[in-house]
Amino acid sequence: MKIYPWIVGALAGIIIALILTRPDPPNNLKAQYEDSIRFLRLKEHDIIAQEARIIQRSKDASLRDSLALASKEREIQALKGRSVKTRVIVQHVIDTIPALKVFVAQQDSIIQIQGTTIDTLKASVEFQRKLFDDLIVSHKAERDISQRIEDEQGQYIAKLEKQVKKSNRGTRLWKAVAVVLGVGGLFLGSQL
Repeated sequence: MKIYPWIVGALAGIIIALILTRPDPPNNLKAQYEDSIRFLRLKEHDIIAQEARIIQRSKDASLRDSLALASKEREIQALKGRSVKTRVIVQHVIDTIPALKVFVAQQDSIIQIQGTTIDTLKASVEFQRKLFDDLIVSHKAERDISQRIEDEQGQYIAKLEKQVKKSNRGTRLWKAVAVVLGVGGLFLGSQL
């Protein structure tokens, strides 16, 4: 049985051409990753915009409250000043009526307790304001770290893709060499 070398060579050429020009299978994982990154970036953009609005509303409300509190504080100080002057005038009447003296002492105690409560609440509000600012800073730092991790993952994926392409090229080359060696073996076998 005679093997026609031109037929074997043509078949070997076709097989080698198919091996070398075969496109890579579509990488659905990369497309899915890129789609999820795009979706997450859009979601993150919306969240950042919403956070910015909340932060701005909070700062505006805090400023309004601070201004209103300062205004009320000035009114209280003015009333206290007038009260001290009036108290000096009516103190001898308060001292002469025992029931009135007890009532005024109770009212003074109530006013003092309310003042202490107000001071405590002011300190609590200030603590909450500072805590909120710290949370904003912490959240921004967390977002920056997340962005760095995402960038590193993108670089790692690109590196892996290069390695896969290089490996695929090497595999194709070995397949083509195997076909050439097989054809060469057929030629050598037919020559003997």
